[in-house]
Amino acid sequence: MHLFVESKVDKNAFKSKTASLGIIAGNLTSNPDIYYLTFSQFAVTNSFKITLANQYLNPSKGNALLLTKEILSESEELNAIKDVNMRNAIKDVTFNILDTYNSYSESEVFKTFMQEVAKFNQTEIVTKELTTAAQKALIAYNALPKYNTIAPYGPLYNAATADYVGSFIGLMGNHINFGYNFPELTGAITQIIARAPFYEKFLNPLHNGDIKKIIIDLRSNGGGAVVDARFISDRFITKNTVFAYQRTREGNGRFNYTPWVEAKTKPHNFGIPANIPIAILTDKGSASMSEITTLMLKSQGNQVVSIGDYSAGATAGLGTVDDFNGGTRDAIAGGKLTFYMPLLAMKDANGVVVEGVGIKPNIYVTPPTDEELYQMASPNFVDRVLNEAINYLSSK
Repeated sequence: MHLFVESKVDKNAFKSKTASLGIIAGNLTSNPDIYYLTFSQFAVTNSFKITLANQYLNPSKGNALLLTKEILSESEELNAIKDVNMRNAIKDVTFNILDTYNSYSESEVFKTFMQEVAKFNQTEIVTKELTTAAQKALIAYNALPKYNTIAPYGPLYNAATADYVGSFIGLMGNHINFGYNFPELTGAITQIIARAPFYEKFLNPLHNGDIKKIIIDLRSNGGGAVVDARFISDRFITKNTVFAYQRTREGNGRFNYTPWVEAKTKPHNFGIPANIPIAILTDKGSASMSEITTLMLKSQGNQVVSIGDYSAGATAGLGTVDDFNGGTRDAIAGGKLTFYMPLLAMKDANGVVVEGVGIKPNIYVTPPTDEELYQMASPNFVDRVLNEAINYLSSK
């Protein structure tokens, strides 16, 4: 389905480079006032969430891996260099490298970056200022001396100084990687640069109220990571309410379940500012987190409708052997046959059991015929479910 709808969104849409995730997010070319979102599986958090610390390059006092000039001055390898002039020259080079890395945290480019990080952590809005600061911080980092190569030492690297330089490289590696923890900083920088487009083209407009109507296409989405409920699904939530009831396994018997407990929605701090018309598209391939998300959003009011076919009816959750005291996922016959036992059961807010039944759509559309499936790659293919959603939202 995603191959077909990819041509239906405008040229500025966000399209995941990860084929298995298949995210498409953008305004429909035929109806620019309607935003379209789809993804193949709930694995968005791990691929696109930007998580930034409040501090970087902040070594703790007494960190044994921090390198100092005193440590270098007292090193056996340095003092073993007999030529005093050569010893002082190579020492100055290493002192300068150490000072250059230590001073990075005091540079204006780093301070500017941290200012933008603080703003992001308060708003979760990716601004041009943040991405620019990240790019400049990365450029400045890449310009630091390549201490673990021969280049910074030039002709001073020879048989007499080789032991000291080798020792310095090892100490400097610990200083940078585990003392100041530069990899944490560079990881955050590259994360911002790589993941910014998803925020700029989807999460920012959603939170700013620029998206007025949206189609969330969960057809053929078999579910995935529960944490996506917090990162994606919650952003469409505006009120705390019960969206379903669930009970978990507590033994191997057929009816060994805990009592039913409420499953509740919770608005995201940076989600939609007010309710908007939402059409959720489902089919028999919509399972697990797709169904949970559908129930969550439909609990928010009549502005949310589901369109298409019944969902899979598979919200039970699957795990490894003996998860939740009875739910199992195991293989037999040399791995040729895998069997599953559910970990939990779920029913919607009205008490209607979802397991093995699926979520009844508000607007039922018969599944595509074999002929339609064959024509799906054709530019003349008519997606009846998508058209139904467009017609519905166009009336809102």
